Amino acid sequence: MKDEQRLELLKEVAGTRTYTERRQESIGIMEETAARRRKVDEMLEMIEKRLKELDAEKQELAEYQALDKRRKIAEYTYYDKEQRKAREALQRMDIQRIDEAEKNQALQQREEAAKAAVIDTEKSLSAIISEVKLLNDSVKSYSTDYKRLLEEVARLEMEAQQQKADLDASTTTAREARNELAQLSEQVRSVEAELAKLQPVVAEKVDTAARRKADEERAEAKLQQLYSRQTRTSQFHSKADRNEHLQKEVVAVRAALAKKEQQALNLAQQVERSKRDAGKSEAEVSAARKRLAEYRKAADDAGKECVAHRARHSKLTDARKQLWRREQELAEATRARTADLDKADRTLQQSMSRALWESVQAVRRIATEKEISGVYGMVIELFDVDEKFYTAVETAAANQLFHVVVDTDETAARMLSELQQANAGRVTFMPLNRLRPGADPEYPVSEDVIPMLKKLKFEARFLPAFKQIFRKCLVVRNLEVGTRFSKSHDLDCVTLDGDQVNRKGALSGGYLDIRRSRLRAQADRIKVRQELKLAETEATGVAQNGESIDADVTRVLGELREAENRQRKAAAAAEQEALELPGSASSTASRSVDAQKEKALAALRSAADSDRRRLEALNEEIASPFEADLSPGEQKQQQDLQAEMNQLTKARVQAEREAAKAKQQLAGLEADLRENLQLRQRELQAAIEEATTPLGESSSGSGDVSSLLAAAQERLTSTQTALETAKHQYEEKRSSERQLKETLEAHKARLAAEVQKQQDEAKELDRLLARRGVLAQKAAEFADCIRKLGSLPKESFDESRRSLSSKQLMAEIEKCNKELQKLGHVNKKALDQFANFNDQRDKLLDRRKEVEKAEVSIRSLIDHLDHKKDEAMERTFKGVAKHFAEVFKELVPGGSGKLLMKTSHEGRQLDHDASAASRLATYQGISIRVQFAGGTDTQTMNQLSGGQKTMVALCLIFAIQRCDPAPFYIFDEIDANLDAAHRASLAQMIERQAGAVNEETGEPEPTQFITTTFRPELIHAGDQFYGVTHRNKASTIKTIAKTDALRIIAEDQNRVRQHA
Repeated sequence: MKDEQRLELLKEVAGTRTYTERRQESIGIMEETAARRRKVDEMLEMIEKRLKELDAEKQELAEYQALDKRRKIAEYTYYDKEQRKAREALQRMDIQRIDEAEKNQALQQREEAAKAAVIDTEKSLSAIISEVKLLNDSVKSYSTDYKRLLEEVARLEMEAQQQKADLDASTTTAREARNELAQLSEQVRSVEAELAKLQPVVAEKVDTAARRKADEERAEAKLQQLYSRQTRTSQFHSKADRNEHLQKEVVAVRAALAKKEQQALNLAQQVERSKRDAGKSEAEVSAARKRLAEYRKAADDAGKECVAHRARHSKLTDARKQLWRREQELAEATRARTADLDKADRTLQQSMSRALWESVQAVRRIATEKEISGVYGMVIELFDVDEKFYTAVETAAANQLFHVVVDTDETAARMLSELQQANAGRVTFMPLNRLRPGADPEYPVSEDVIPMLKKLKFEARFLPAFKQIFRKCLVVRNLEVGTRFSKSHDLDCVTLDGDQVNRKGALSGGYLDIRRSRLRAQADRIKVRQELKLAETEATGVAQNGESIDADVTRVLGELREAENRQRKAAAAAEQEALELPGSASSTASRSVDAQKEKALAALRSAADSDRRRLEALNEEIASPFEADLSPGEQKQQQDLQAEMNQLTKARVQAEREAAKAKQQLAGLEADLRENLQLRQRELQAAIEEATTPLGESSSGSGDVSSLLAAAQERLTSTQTALETAKHQYEEKRSSERQLKETLEAHKARLAAEVQKQQDEAKELDRLLARRGVLAQKAAEFADCIRKLGSLPKESFDESRRSLSSKQLMAEIEKCNKELQKLGHVNKKALDQFANFNDQRDKLLDRRKEVEKAEVSIRSLIDHLDHKKDEAMERTFKGVAKHFAEVFKELVPGGSGKLLMKTSHEGRQLDHDASAASRLATYQGISIRVQFAGGTDTQTMNQLSGGQKTMVALCLIFAIQRCDPAPFYIFDEIDANLDAAHRASLAQMIERQAGAVNEETGEPEPTQFITTTFRPELIHAGDQFYGVTHRNKASTIKTIAKTDALRIIAEDQNRVRQHA
């Protein structure tokens, strides 16, 4: 550090910077003061020059002022006269305007009445239109039902007529069928007798043909055997080959034979069963006919039940339709009431801010969802009042109508918390337990006033809330009465029209649109909700009745289906029983099938006999020897068999022809008997039986149709009556609708006329206001002209001049203006300017004296600051030099050191009378002279080693600390260049300095020293130790013990010695 830097450091310690800054500020102020003094001198010079010029203009100004005074008097008189005229015209116009306003108010009332009539008529018309629509739907429904029932009655009548005709025809048919049956029975007996004769002949001929065929087949088999033996020698080489082939044929023939025998056995069993089944007795036929009659009776009973159930179902369906129509009417009414409720809600919503409406809705929702009891609702929902007081109550309460009343402040706090959590806005709550409205005021006794609280109807528990709002409100006849009582009784007074005089005397009022009335909207809401509740209650009852009827309909339909099922089952059973009766077509078909089965059985038995003979022939051939040709006996046998075959064939053909002819004759008779005579006989018996059955299907069907026809006619009559009633009501409502439309048009026309009149009156009032505006503007202009005249002489208010006319006054004004023009340009402010300039000159002189005095004070302050700065510098230097010498002796035993101030007057003594600034200017730097132990010469800093420079620098730091202690010091390896003795001295010095005591007060002044070191001396003097480690490019600091610190330093020194 250089000498100059040590000097700056010492100045910093001495605090001379503060003195220097204040000295610079003082010099700046002194320069500004000199500039102001120069400016004041310039202004004084200019004012002196201007005063000389104004002295010459004063005479000319006196003449000008005399003329100007005359003109002002004339102008004031003229302006005042015209202003008075304008004010009188304004007063007359105000009276006319009041009359027009009253007339306009009357027109407005008539317009409101016309609007109310239009609204009421529109509501009535809307209701009538809804009723007309419902009645129209009812008429259409009844018409559809009537048409359907008419078609059903016509259909049933036709069915009844058809059934009667069928019954007559069946009686005739039965009689004719009996006669025909008697003739047919005779023919059947004749054919059956002929068949009895022919059947044995046919059987004999068939047997003969069968025997001939069997003989032919046996001869043919023997002949075929001989042919086969004759051809075997060419087919086989040995007997074994032949026998093997024949054995295979034997197996095949035996299999075919077994199969045919089994088929023949099955057919024989079937034919036997058919024969047994065909032998039914007359008892079984009688039982079958009895069951058939029971089934038909059961079907008839079930049909009657079906008729009864259908009648009940029709009645229940008609009742359900009536309930459906009522449900539609109630649904239409509910929709209309819901629309009215929405309209009332919108009206109430539009009368408050959107945020408030949403907040109130949130309060309702939260109270319902959280089940918070004690939230009673808005004030407007908790009372009732006569309709004529609506406007007065709304004006008095204003937005307090939307305050929410709760039971306790706890409920209010909970609701506020919920609103804040839901971010649902703000609402004003009125906890009943916290309201203290006070005693009722003394109400005036007069017929012109009514306490508003007495006209409200509410529950007793809400009294504190209503007293809080309406306790000091009166309903008065008019504003004059309200003004009188508001002053005398300190109450708010409101008229029925909404004009208000509050306790402080302020008036408010004006036109209020009754269509936007909050209380009217609330009343509409309550009314509509009640009507909606009644409609919903009735709709619930109708729905319950409908459900009951639906259940009855379902039950009746179930019973009807059960009866229909029973009827269908009984009819099906009767039909099946009729089909299964003996002698029916199915029996005929069965006999035909049995005949075919017998033929098939005979064919199978014949084929089986052929197979047996074939089998015997094969066995014989197997037992015969294997020869190349037939023996002579076999050849002769072959020839005989050939001749016998020819004869047997001819005999078979002849027998088959005779059998076929007989069978054809028998089949013709059987077919005629079966397909014609017996079939017709059964048909006639069935027809007679059906026509003569007392409980047959015909009679039951006739009864069904008759009862159904009666029920349908009854429903048709009731539906026709309901249709005529609905049409009559529909026509009445249509007539009412037309009348209401005409009334609505008349009301709209009257409303349009009233609106036109009001517009005309408004235009007239606008014209009146325009004229009034012109007059008011004219009066204001004259008042402004008077105001611009400024101060007036007292002659201006002389009453004698008011007798002059406006023309005379204008003539005098013109005359004065001409004379004033002759004077030319006159400085009208010469006197004022002269006086002003004199005042300015005096003020500037005083100001210059103040500036000179301030300059002297500033110079004195600068000298004082320089003196203080010099004292501080000398005091600091002496203290630091003293402590430096002491510290150096402590750190360097046997050595000495001192600080020397270098000045620009080396070798010369400064004058004690010299200023402090001049003495400070001579300071050039601070040098250090030291002598270490064992040395003889005093040395400067340049002559010292590194360790010695470190000791000198530390001595200077500790010397400064003793003069100006700091709270803490940070040293970074200050003992690196010191030997052990000096390190020990340094450690002792730091330990003493850390626990230093103020020499003057005796109080401790501890100082904190933070050092980094790799030597043990400072460790022994320390109180707290921290180890710093470096790992993975990051440093870590942690608290360690003293022993750990000494160990780390010892390890580090060992490593250094090892590396050395």
